Amino acid sequence: MANALSDVADLAVNPTFMRKVQAAAVRTARNISSEDQTGMDPVRAGQRRDLARQVLQDSTHWAGAFAFAIAADATTSTASTDAVIMTQVAAVWDGMIGAQSSPPAE
Repeated sequence: MANALSDVADLAVNPTFMRKVQAAAVRTARNISSEDQTGMDPVRAGQRRDLARQVLQDSTHWAGAFAFAIAADATTSTASTDAVIMTQVAAVWDGMIGAQSSPPAE
């Protein structure tokens, strides 16, 4: 379990962990790029798709950012399953873009 900041940093730069996170980010980006946007806030949908495009174009760059975001979860470790890592990437996706709903209509 990664609790101390040094543990978080060590996990985030672990080559095996980073490769798994990178693969999960690419898979999530593919899913998001084809998700049904019906009923979704258009601003949020655009932000999600923009990040998906960026991840697909340069997954190596984004792997580090996602790895640190996920490693900060104290339950994450090098033993985390693919399913757990996929869930964690999806969970931090909107946070990575700062997605917010558009303001309510007046």
